[in-house]
Order: sequence, then C-alpha cells, then structure tokens
Amino acid sequence: MSEEERQKTIYPERSQEEWQKRSQEQEQKRSQEMAQKAETQLPEEQPQTGVRYAGVWRAGTGQQVLVTDAEWSTFESKWKDLSGQGLRLVSFRTYVMNSQRVYAGVWRPGTDAYYLWVGVDWTNFESKWKELSGQGLRLTRFQTYVDGTARKYAGVWRAGADAHALWVGVDWANFEAKWSELSGQGLRLVDFQTYVDGTARKYAGVWRAGTDAHALRVGLDWSTFEAKATELSGQGLRLTRLRRYLEGGQERFAGVWRAGTDAHYHLAGVDRETITRKTYELEQSGLRLVDFNAYG
Repeated sequence: MSEEERQKTIYPERSQEEWQKRSQEQEQKRSQEMAQKAETQLPEEQPQTGVRYAGVWRAGTGQQVLVTDAEWSTFESKWKDLSGQGLRLVSFRTYVMNSQRVYAGVWRPGTDAYYLWVGVDWTNFESKWKELSGQGLRLTRFQTYVDGTARKYAGVWRAGADAHALWVGVDWANFEAKWSELSGQGLRLVDFQTYVDGTARKYAGVWRAGTDAHALRVGLDWSTFEAKATELSGQGLRLTRLRRYLEGGQERFAGVWRAGTDAHYHLAGVDRETITRKTYELEQSGLRLVDFNAYG
C-alpha cells in the first residue's frame, strides 16, 4: 500500500464524533504552587533531556494527578497509593530518559476494579489478558517496547463486561482490515500504537464496545495532522489518542478520534515543564488530561 493510500482517513458507517527561563527560586515556587492547585505530582527536577511530551485534553471535572519520569519502584508505589485514594490510572507510558527506563501516568477518580501488568513477554501478556478478561476486567491502555534486547508488553485494565478485542504485531493492511471488521461489529479503537519490530513497521490496537462515529488517521506530518484535527473537530469528532513516531527519518503522527462536542485541546513536542504548566492552565478551564505520551 502506498504512503498516500495509507495516510487516508478511514470512516466507518456512522450509526450515532518561550517562555523565558526562571531563577531556581521562581521555579521551585511555581512547582509547589502547581502541585497544590493542579494536584500534579512530579519527581525531582532533572537536567533537560531529549525527551519530549504530548498530550490530549478533553472537558472534565474532578481531581487529576500526573506523574512523569519516575523509576519503577517510585511509580509502583504511587500507583498503589493513588489507587487507595480512589483514583484510577487512565493513561500510562514507559520510555527511556538518561539511559534509564522511567514511567509516567495520569490518574482520575474511580472506584472500580483495576489492574496493571508491566514488563512481560507476549506469551505472558496474552495469558494475563485472557485471565483478566474472564474476571470482568477490560484492557484500556497498551504499550509494547524494547527493554535491553527483549520486546516487552504492558497494560492497564479497568472493570468492564463489554465486548473487546486486542490485535498486535501486524502490518498496516492487516490492521486496517481488522479495524474495519471490528468497527462493523460494534467495537471502537480505544488505544493504538505503531512501532518497528526488526525492520518492519507494526501496528497494535485495543478495542471496546461502541457505536459512535470515529476516525483513524496515520502517517501525517504535524501540519497535516493539525489540519485534519481541525477538520474532524468541526465534524463532531474529538481526538482521544495522539501518537508520534519516526518513519524514514521523518516525524509522523497518528490519531484516533471518537464522537464528541466537548471542549478539547492537544499539543506535542514540548518539554516537561511546558506540559505540566499547560495541564494546570487547562484544568482551570475545565479540561482534563486524557492521553499522555513521551518520546525521545
């Protein structure tokens, strides 16, 4: 399939959318203020790295907690602590910073059953997916990554009894066909990833029950992605997932949209300070972070 063909927008049938550097004292004051007002929690300040961040916000209320750049023990401890406070993990990423694997997540209010499974091979992950599915849990977040020389998998589950599907490690033609097939069966894409395995680009997705209008767009440069996001917004669709990757040495973006008429916002390619500040600013306007991504 040609690049032009692969970049097309897919619509199923619709049955139902520099700032300047501050002194150390000012930085500390702002960080403390944001922690108190926005309830955004961060690890210790670290030197600027090549890591960049992206986020998607939609209308929402209630508490939110953002944790970034945390080693596993810190992240796991925070996960347990926040879970006990009636918060549930709604976005999760793992990435490498300063040659060390770190973890990030967004928590929002919730009291339902939940599960987090990280750093296992495919056989183990698939087995856990089946096991938890039988226990009334549904996969909501998925990521595959290479740790050392081994491919690993991670997932976030929440309570649910609806129809669902997981499709991993296939080429675009296969993924597109499965996307269309599952769309026709009343399933909607809730998480998406594209990655390189060996020398081949692969795609992976998580589906759950849904009948609303939706769209998937892949392989776009940023200006084209922004234009498409504006177009789809005007058609009653809202961005739910934003992914960035490199293809042929060029930066590309992919997005998943679902039906919606609420306020929304997205950005990509910013440093940690910027995304933290933006999360606070948007919280004051009634927007909550629904998708977080980090990349080198």
